[in-house]
Amino acid sequence: MQANIPLIVSGQRALFLALSKNTKAVYANIENQTLIWTVYFDEVPTEEEIDRLSIAATEIIADFPEVRHCEEQYITHPSTLHVQHEPYYHWLYARL
Repeated sequence: MQANIPLIVSGQRALFLALSKNTKAVYANIENQTLIWTVYFDEVPTEEEIDRLSIAATEIIADFPEVRHCEEQYITHPSTLHVQHEPYYHWLYARL
């Protein structure tokens, strides 16, 4: 598997000004015409935080006409994330 450069660029554009201090990581991948969109937070996200990131997912979908579905997950994960099992290019944003 190789990096989906258009997805990375689209994701960076969509995330501009959408991240809060509470956002820990954003995972994105396109599988079988579905955008897999998972966002991790340090604390329970506010409705505004979820709305901003859901809009970012929608902006990405607009760039990929072949994407027909979106699986969005917003997860509170206060401990350290271990992302070694996934290729780096699926992580649009991550911090320790």
